[in-house]
Amino acid sequence: MQILSIKEACKRVGISRTTVWQLTREGKFPGLVRITPKRKGYVDSEIEAWISERILERDFEAGSPGLRCGK
Repeated sequence: MQILSIKEACKRVGISRTTVWQLTREGKFPGLVRITPKRKGYVDSEIEAWISERILERDFEAGSPGLRCGK
């Protein structure tokens, strides 16, 4: 397991810090983990899961045949 800095998390998902903070505040992005009293970071596996969820949402919205019910 690895902890990512905000800079690393932003680079991984391709969005700005402002967007990360906004999504986090809205409960739509993984939360920070306190590493030390002055340092926080993101759990790498949670960021990867968040990315995977975005891919699944895209595929579902596009009506991917592999994701349709009963197929």
